[in-house]
Amino acid sequence: FFFFFYYTFFPKITCHMATDTTYDKEIGLRDLLLQELSDTVDDLIILTDDDSKTIFSEHNRYCILLTICLERCITFGMKDSGFLTKRSFFELLAKGCLNGKDEFLRRDFQCIASLLLKKSGKARAWIRKTLNEGHLATSLYSLASDREFIKSWFEPYAIMSTNAINDLYTQVEKLQCLQFQFVLTDRLLDDDDLFCMPSSQYRGLNK
Repeated sequence: FFFFFYYTFFPKITCHMATDTTYDKEIGLRDLLLQELSDTVDDLIILTDDDSKTIFSEHNRYCILLTICLERCITFGMKDSGFLTKRSFFELLAKGCLNGKDEFLRRDFQCIASLLLKKSGKARAWIRKTLNEGHLATSLYSLASDREFIKSWFEPYAIMSTNAINDLYTQVEKLQCLQFQFVLTDRLLDDDDLFCMPSSQYRGLNK
């Protein structure tokens, strides 16, 4: 009886503990990503202390870092692609603009979808376009508003699927006081190695 109890119940307990540990680890990573974004936003705002008319573009390394942080926050916790469902940042925008009623989402996606870039580059161009026009924060809220859609695309610890979306919104809203003029056709947007780089690594390479 003892061995039956042990092999029947102990694996279940072990599995449950492992799941809790994994979830806690993901929550910790989520908080780290949001903190890295917050630090980068603050750094950009400090750069405008001497000149409030500063124009930010891809020529500023902090702006590249900003878009790296934003992409990592938005896509964090996205589920893997399935047999019938292809999941990526680009596909999220494609499906999200169809599901939502936000005119910005539809218009912005139509614009970036026509660019001569890879799908990953087009998704990054979407970040740039919404920063240029000052409505990234509201567009993220619009994407996240369809809870069933988001639930099917993201893990329960993701920024987009939890109240952490409010923290993301708060940081992006701070950027409203800055002026961005990103180029959307920039071939650098196709560089997956660059934009998938951890923000701490990018900072280290560009001190």
